[in-house]
This record gives sequence, C-alpha cells and structure tokens, in this order.
Amino acid sequence: MICVLRVDYCDSRAVECINNDLVNTLCNLVSRCAAKSLNPKQTFPDFDASVFNRIALESEQDIMTNLYDLSGKTAVCLSDVLLR
Repeated sequence: MICVLRVDYCDSRAVECINNDLVNTLCNLVSRCAAKSLNPKQTFPDFDASVFNRIALESEQDIMTNLYDLSGKTAVCLSDVLLR
C-alpha cells in the first residue's frame, strides 16, 4: 500500500472517506454472502467456535483471533478521529 501525504487534509473529509469505504466494503460483503443464488433458503447458522477450532488450520485460527481483536485495535488507532 502506498501512502501519499496530502497537504489539504481535513478531519471532516477523512471521516467521510473512512465511513464511505467502510459502508461500501461491508455492504458489498453482506450482499454477496446473502445472495439468494448462494443461499436460496436464506438461512444463516450461528457461528460455533468449538467446531471451527476443531477443524480450522492454524493459519485460519490466527485470522479469526486477529478478526476478534480488530475492533479494539481499530478503536485505538482511530481514537483521535471523531466519527460523526
């Protein structure tokens, strides 16, 4: 990922970009996962951690651990950004 320093930085624009990216990404993911072509009965089972831990590879378990920790890490990283 390449980061570009912009001199015209604006908090409100940064918040708008972050929120738009999050909404677009999450909505696309949910839309694809919930498509009737993939899930015609529209059933969504609960996540069972014990089953996952029993069959998952170590790398997959690491991904899930990182995913569970993501909200806390994100809160720390974005603590100075006022999301409106």
